[in-house]
Amino acid sequence: GFIPSKAPNAEAAHLFLDYILDAERGAQCFEYLGYYCTYSASDAYISDEFKPFLTLPAEFEKEDTEMIQNVSAEAEEKHSDVWVVFKSLCE
Repeated sequence: GFIPSKAPNAEAAHLFLDYILDAERGAQCFEYLGYYCTYSASDAYISDEFKPFLTLPAEFEKEDTEMIQNVSAEAEEKHSDVWVVFKSLCE
């Protein structure tokens, strides 16, 4: 799961996840942060003024367009190093 087995406040972490994954809360986060929560249950709670941002512009529907670009080998290696350290701290 998302919570390390030895997390000092696992119960609080579970409560936070329950809170943040609520559909209404997801809509609030989207409207405040502009970052879509990725679950469609929130769509019904998003204000009309923000609904145009739920769809991607037409240029993203082309086959040769990417929203996320590949990172360099150096960046990938750094990410891997950080991940290994993070995982070791969670054991």
